[in-house]
Amino acid sequence: YQDVLNYIETHNVQDLPLHKKGFISVGCKPCTRAITDGENPRAGRWYWEESQKECGLHSK
Repeated sequence: YQDVLNYIETHNVQDLPLHKKGFISVGCKPCTRAITDGENPRAGRWYWEESQKECGLHSK
């Protein structure tokens, strides 16, 4: 994640405002939540799934 932040700063890429709100790994709305300090950066994706599979069509 630090590499991503460094790239954003070095190349003057517009930052995603959700990053500052704890949404480090962003997907579709029902499959993404903010993470808390100390959580794995991918913990906010597919948080209800034990398999942590990629999102396809979902029923949420």
